[in-house]
Amino acid sequence: MKKLVLSVVLQLLFCASLFGQTVIYNPLRCQFDQPDFATVDNWRFEVSLQGASTPIATGTVAKTDVTTTGTTPAYEFLLARVSPPLALPTGQTYIARIFAVNAGGTSAASEPSNPFAYLAAPATPRVVSIR
Repeated sequence: MKKLVLSVVLQLLFCASLFGQTVIYNPLRCQFDQPDFATVDNWRFEVSLQGASTPIATGTVAKTDVTTTGTTPAYEFLLARVSPPLALPTGQTYIARIFAVNAGGTSAASEPSNPFAYLAAPATPRVVSIR
Protein backbone atom coordinates (compact mmCIF):
# COMPACT_ATOMS: atom_id res chain seq x y z
CA MET A 1 0.00 0.00 0.00
CA LYS A 2 1.19 3.47 -0.75
CA LYS A 3 2.07 5.81 2.09
CA LEU A 4 -0.88 7.78 3.41
CA VAL A 5 -1.16 11.50 3.70
CA LEU A 6 -3.42 12.49 6.58
CA SER A 7 -4.83 15.69 7.96
CA VAL A 8 -6.76 15.85 11.18
CA VAL A 9 -9.14 18.70 10.52
CA LEU A 10 -11.57 20.92 12.33
CA GLN A 11 -12.55 24.00 10.50
CA LEU A 12 -9.75 25.95 8.87
CA LEU A 13 -9.50 29.49 10.18
CA PHE A 14 -6.01 30.41 9.06
CA CYS A 15 -4.30 28.79 6.05
CA ALA A 16 -0.95 29.05 7.85
CA SER A 17 -2.22 26.61 10.48
CA LEU A 18 -2.76 23.85 7.93
CA PHE A 19 0.89 22.86 7.55
CA GLY A 20 2.45 24.77 10.42
CA GLN A 21 3.45 23.59 13.84
CA THR A 22 0.86 25.68 15.64
CA VAL A 23 -1.01 23.61 18.23
CA ILE A 24 -4.58 23.05 17.06
CA TYR A 25 -7.26 22.86 19.74
CA ASN A 26 -10.30 20.57 19.90
CA PRO A 27 -10.09 18.86 16.47
CA LEU A 28 -13.39 17.44 15.20
CA ARG A 29 -12.52 15.58 12.00
CA CYS A 30 -9.66 14.06 10.07
CA GLN A 31 -8.89 14.54 6.38
CA PHE A 32 -6.44 12.41 4.42
CA ASP A 33 -5.41 11.22 0.96
CA GLN A 34 -5.60 7.50 0.17
CA PRO A 35 -4.40 6.56 -3.31
CA ASP A 36 -5.62 2.95 -2.92
CA PHE A 37 -9.01 3.74 -1.34
CA ALA A 38 -10.79 0.87 -3.12
CA THR A 39 -8.37 -1.70 -1.66
CA VAL A 40 -8.64 -0.54 1.96
CA ASP A 41 -10.86 -2.35 4.46
CA ASN A 42 -10.41 0.17 7.30
CA TRP A 43 -7.81 2.45 8.91
CA ARG A 44 -5.93 2.30 12.19
CA PHE A 45 -5.66 5.72 13.84
CA GLU A 46 -2.96 6.21 16.47
CA VAL A 47 -2.39 9.13 18.84
CA SER A 48 0.88 9.76 20.68
CA LEU A 49 2.07 12.47 23.02
CA GLN A 50 4.03 15.06 21.07
CA GLY A 51 7.69 13.98 20.98
CA ALA A 52 6.90 10.33 21.82
CA SER A 53 6.78 7.39 19.44
CA THR A 54 4.57 5.02 21.44
CA PRO A 55 0.84 5.50 20.89
CA ILE A 56 -1.32 6.20 23.94
CA ALA A 57 -4.60 5.67 22.06
CA THR A 58 -5.41 3.49 19.06
CA GLY A 59 -8.68 3.04 17.23
CA THR A 60 -10.23 1.85 13.99
CA VAL A 61 -12.02 3.90 11.38
CA ALA A 62 -14.53 1.96 9.28
CA LYS A 63 -14.56 2.51 5.53
CA THR A 64 -18.26 3.39 5.76
CA ASP A 65 -17.41 6.31 8.10
CA VAL A 66 -15.16 7.95 5.49
CA THR A 67 -16.60 10.46 3.01
CA THR A 68 -15.11 12.34 0.07
CA THR A 69 -14.30 16.03 0.36
CA GLY A 70 -14.14 16.96 -3.31
CA THR A 71 -10.75 18.62 -2.66
CA THR A 72 -7.29 17.62 -1.47
CA PRO A 73 -7.04 15.91 0.99
CA ALA A 74 -9.69 13.76 -0.64
CA TYR A 75 -11.29 11.89 2.29
CA GLU A 76 -12.45 12.70 5.80
CA PHE A 77 -14.06 11.23 8.90
CA LEU A 78 -15.30 12.56 12.21
CA LEU A 79 -12.89 11.82 15.04
CA ALA A 80 -15.96 10.82 17.07
CA ARG A 81 -16.30 7.81 14.71
CA VAL A 82 -12.97 6.28 15.80
CA SER A 83 -13.72 2.99 17.60
CA PRO A 84 -13.15 2.64 20.46
CA PRO A 85 -13.64 6.36 21.16
CA LEU A 86 -10.49 8.36 21.83
CA ALA A 87 -10.42 9.37 25.49
CA LEU A 88 -7.61 11.91 25.42
CA PRO A 89 -7.07 13.99 28.56
CA THR A 90 -6.97 17.77 28.39
CA GLY A 91 -3.71 19.58 29.04
CA GLN A 92 -1.56 17.32 26.82
CA THR A 93 -0.27 17.94 23.29
CA TYR A 94 -0.66 15.09 20.79
CA ILE A 95 0.23 14.01 17.25
CA ALA A 96 -1.60 11.41 15.14
CA ARG A 97 -0.72 8.86 12.47
CA ILE A 98 -2.93 6.69 10.27
CA PHE A 99 -2.40 3.25 8.71
CA ALA A 100 -4.42 1.64 5.91
CA VAL A 101 -5.53 -1.94 6.64
CA ASN A 102 -6.68 -4.67 4.22
CA ALA A 103 -6.45 -8.47 3.87
CA GLY A 104 -2.83 -8.08 2.71
CA GLY A 105 -1.75 -6.32 5.91
CA THR A 106 -1.18 -2.85 7.25
CA SER A 107 0.53 0.05 5.47
CA ALA A 108 3.44 2.00 6.85
CA ALA A 109 2.46 4.87 9.12
CA SER A 110 1.62 8.25 7.69
CA GLU A 111 3.84 11.15 8.62
CA PRO A 112 2.90 12.62 12.02
CA SER A 113 0.34 15.39 12.27
CA ASN A 114 1.08 18.83 13.47
CA PRO A 115 0.38 19.07 17.21
CA PHE A 116 -3.14 19.19 18.61
CA ALA A 117 -4.70 19.34 22.07
CA TYR A 118 -8.05 19.33 23.79
CA LEU A 119 -9.23 22.08 26.10
CA ALA A 120 -11.77 21.68 28.89
CA ALA A 121 -13.67 24.68 27.53
CA PRO A 122 -14.68 24.80 23.86
CA ALA A 123 -12.16 26.41 21.53
CA THR A 124 -12.61 27.79 18.05
CA PRO A 125 -12.07 24.76 15.77
CA ARG A 126 -8.89 24.57 13.69
CA VAL A 127 -7.04 22.13 11.43
CA VAL A 128 -4.50 19.51 12.46
CA SER A 129 -2.50 18.21 9.50
CA ILE A 130 -0.59 14.98 9.00
CA ARG A 131 1.68 14.84 5.97
